[in-house]
Amino acid sequence: MDEKSIKNLILYYSKDNRFHYKQESSLAFEGKTPGCDDHIVLYFKSESNEKVTVSFTAKSCTLSRACTAILLEQVNQLTLKQIDKLDFSAITSVIGDKMAYSRVTCTRLAFDTLKGAINQILRYEKA
Repeated sequence: MDEKSIKNLILYYSKDNRFHYKQESSLAFEGKTPGCDDHIVLYFKSESNEKVTVSFTAKSCTLSRACTAILLEQVNQLTLKQIDKLDFSAITSVIGDKMAYSRVTCTRLAFDTLKGAINQILRYEKA
């Protein structure tokens, strides 16, 4: 994918409102990027079949919002254990390594927040 296509993809996802809302949720997890103003909140809602729906609100840059939307598109309707198995390629496979690692704190914010949330939820369920 060429650079112009990647930029258009990021712009599309940053304006994508399918997941960009505060839903009635059972859990919320906050993520911030140290040294800048990027801030997201992920809202988790459990379905009866153990699948989750995740939405978000964000006060962040275009790239951070886009990566959050890209990630949530992939994880919604998965189980917590399925989400726990994901790695950062969930984002890099869509936007490419060059873009992902050019501003890694922006691209990792949603992923790191999601993984931290999943770890906390699974640890709580085992207790």
